[in-house]
Amino acid sequence: MGVAMKFIRYSTVPLLLMGSWAMAQGLPGKDLEPVTQEQIKPVVSICESCHGPGGRTTRVDIPPIAGKPAAFILSSLEQFYYYERHCPDVELQDKDGVITKRSMCDVTNAMNQQEGLALGQYFESQQPASDSDDG
Repeated sequence: MGVAMKFIRYSTVPLLLMGSWAMAQGLPGKDLEPVTQEQIKPVVSICESCHGPGGRTTRVDIPPIAGKPAAFILSSLEQFYYYERHCPDVELQDKDGVITKRSMCDVTNAMNQQEGLALGQYFESQQPASDSDDG
């Protein structure tokens, strides 16, 4: 193997490992007590403000999360926490007509590992919208 190939081969290893480093870290708070479904309700309401009741959104710009595997949801939360996924601002209108913006990175930066696990379990248990519910 030539010198140039050895350099390319070994110089890219740290770059490949950097991407997996953040995922191996997870969300902070691994040593905290598990969160109960009762305790997670305030965080669920934050999620549902964008993703819809039970994670069944009707918006085309926000993916449904109802019925998704808990591991997928936790992995997604970790990717947003470490800015490994794009975090677009989403406009929300509250019941008084006030429009605010929120991004998944903002939401996950206030979250810990135990909350992420509980959210994954909650939304995994929710029934996804059926095709006939689309209108």
